[in-house]
Amino acid sequence: MEAVVSTQSTWGQENLPFIKGFFDERSTKFLELMDNAEKSIEQVNADQIYTSKQFKRIKDNFQNIVKNLERQEVRDWLQNTRDILTEEKKGNAGDDKLAQIFARFEGLTPRVNETKLVTDMLWKSYEFTDDLVPLMEFTTEQYGLATREVFSGSVSQTEEIIEKHTKVMDKLDKKKKDVKDIISKGEKLANEAKAPAFLGEKLAEMKKLWSNTNNEAKQRLDDLRGNAGCWNTFAEKCALLQTHVTTAQKQIDDVKSCMTCQEQRRTSRRELTRQHPLKVQLRKPLMMFVKPMLFFRCLLMKM
Repeated sequence: MEAVVSTQSTWGQENLPFIKGFFDERSTKFLELMDNAEKSIEQVNADQIYTSKQFKRIKDNFQNIVKNLERQEVRDWLQNTRDILTEEKKGNAGDDKLAQIFARFEGLTPRVNETKLVTDMLWKSYEFTDDLVPLMEFTTEQYGLATREVFSGSVSQTEEIIEKHTKVMDKLDKKKKDVKDIISKGEKLANEAKAPAFLGEKLAEMKKLWSNTNNEAKQRLDDLRGNAGCWNTFAEKCALLQTHVTTAQKQIDDVKSCMTCQEQRRTSRRELTRQHPLKVQLRKPLMMFVKPMLFFRCLLMKM
C-alpha cells in the first residue's frame, strides 16, 4: 500500500505543472461561466416587466448556463482536481485559487436553485398574460361598444339600437366561461409563493374590466328599454292629443257654421228692409193693372 501511495505521489509531482496548467485553463472558463450565471440571475430578477418573447430568451439563456454549470463532468473535474492539488499542497502554503472557486460555486448554487423557481414562476406568469391579452382586448372592445354615445329620434331607431346592443351582450355571454376560467387560473398562480407583482395587477385589471363592461352593458340595455317605453308613451300621448284636436276642430267648425247661418239671416232681414220701399212703389202700379183685370174676368164669367 505504501508503495502505491508513493507511486501516485511521484506521478503527481512529476505531472504537477501539467495539472496546474490544465486547471488554470479550466478554472478560467469555469469562472466565466459563473460570471455569466450571475448576470443571468440578475436579468431574471430584474425589476422590469418583459414581453414573453424577451423573457423566453432570458429563460433559455439562464437554463443553458445552469445546464453547463451543473454538468456532472464539471463537478467530477472540480473534485478530482481538488483532491490532487490538495494532496500536493499538504504542509505547503500555496495558491488558494481552488478554495475561492469552490467557495464561490457553493455560494452560487443556492442562488441558482432559487432562480430556477423564480424563472419557472415568471414563465408561467408570462404565458398567462399572453393568454389574457386577447380576452382583455375583446372585453375592451365590447366596453367601447356598450358605452358609446347613441342618438334616437323614434321608437324604431331605439329598437334598432337595442338589437345591436343585444348582440354585444350575446358576445359577452359567449366569452363568459373563457374569462372565468382564465381568472380562476390567474388566482391560483397569484397564490403561489414566487408569483410576481405584475401577475396580480393584470389579474385585478381583468376582473375590473370584465365587471365594468358587464355592468355598463346591462345598464345600457335598461336605459334603451326605458327610452323605447318613453317613445311609446309619447306616441300614445300624441294620439290622444290628436283626438282632442280633432274634437276641438269639429266644435269650432260647428260654431262657425252656426254663426254663418245667423249672419245669413241678419243679411236677409237687412235686404228685406232695404227693398221694402221699392215694394211699396211697385204695389200701386200693380194694383192699377190688377183691378181692371179682375173686373173683366168677372164680366166674362157672367156672360
